[in-house]
Amino acid sequence: MFNPLVSIIIPTYNRANLISETLKSVLDQTYTNWECIVVDDGSTDDTASIVADYVKSDARFQYHKRPETKIKGANACRNFGFEISKGEYVKWLDSDDLISDDLLDSQIKTISFTSDFKNVVVTSKWNYFKDTLINVKPKEKEINKNYDSGLELIFDFGNSNTFFPPHVYLIHKNLILKSGYWNESLLINQDGEFFTRVLLNANKVVHANEGMVYYRYGLLTDNTSTFSSSEKCRHSILSWVLIDSYIKINSKKYATTSYVENAKEYLLKNIKDKNILDEYNWFFTKQNIWHRLKMFRLRIQLFVKKAIKIFYNE
Repeated sequence: MFNPLVSIIIPTYNRANLISETLKSVLDQTYTNWECIVVDDGSTDDTASIVADYVKSDARFQYHKRPETKIKGANACRNFGFEISKGEYVKWLDSDDLISDDLLDSQIKTISFTSDFKNVVVTSKWNYFKDTLINVKPKEKEINKNYDSGLELIFDFGNSNTFFPPHVYLIHKNLILKSGYWNESLLINQDGEFFTRVLLNANKVVHANEGMVYYRYGLLTDNTSTFSSSEKCRHSILSWVLIDSYIKINSKKYATTSYVENAKEYLLKNIKDKNILDEYNWFFTKQNIWHRLKMFRLRIQLFVKKAIKIFYNE
């Protein structure tokens, strides 16, 4: 029977009001061979005492404080949790998000039907939620499928203008070692940069038909996904410079993918500091040229089709 240990790694900071709900979703898993490693980034609220209750009641839970030798940040916590983990597979989970009780069971069963356990990434259904899971159904059906490579999934991210949140993925530990640790220097889009590397190293992506994950939105007071400072704006751009480079090197196709083009449009729309955009004009200018060429080609194709139609009608 295929029954590998799964390490669920949760970085946290001042989540006393939410982390219990997250840990309860882990505790409710029908697949029982897991360990849950919570790494605290220096919480000043009651996070530690709440996690301690879970640790006392179930030995599969662990609580650790980020070592002082590690820089502050969720990525350093994730890397430390990974370093001390013992699982063959890893599930990254944020301390405000949730997973359905059948998620791990479905993903492990999906892996068991593959021939290459170590180089396969398993995905699942997902959707946003805010305060309740009532009536929350899966979204993005077009990418809820198997792929012959991680690069194909990245291409579909661009085609559908979408993504997978971190806790969708179940990944073998060796694939993470091959892809590299989380980038502790990035302040924003850390997951996009990290999972691009993982997907590009994956031989196949398989989708679990049962189970789903829930991605919380609406936490505006401490949301690291917003452009709240000039430094975060710059880091967001740089993260996509890295992603663009990884994809080009891996695919050996040096035209920027629609996945990155979509990101550029998002950055241009949401970064209000024009001076920062001017600093990275070299990155965005490529997008403009690429977009113009693409539109010019489409116009030529439409013109030719129209001309042929007129000719044959005559």
